[in-house]
Amino acid sequence: MTVYVDDIAHRRRDHRSYHLVADTPAELLAMACTIGVGRHRRHRDHYDIGPAARSRAIDAGAYPVCYRLLARMVHSRRTGGRLLTPEEAAATRKGEPPQ
Repeated sequence: MTVYVDDIAHRRRDHRSYHLVADTPAELLAMACTIGVGRHRRHRDHYDIGPAARSRAIDAGAYPVCYRLLARMVHSRRTGGRLLTPEEAAATRKGEPPQ
């Protein structure tokens, strides 16, 4: 299972929120169930999770990545159909396809 969680805390109202993303919807749902995150936290292709859930996700095997890297990874899936690995995303510049 490959699941990623970013490192930026988006503020919504009085809550901090991180993004949880996985290679497949099944992996994403499995991690959400493992860390006790309800389906109401799910958005199109990710979950918004709080600080405690982020810690549980990392303890359960999610890879922490910087938010810019995760944004590139997700952008590639939305435009190219597949989630890049962190290494592939780091090697690309914004807007360029991976080689």
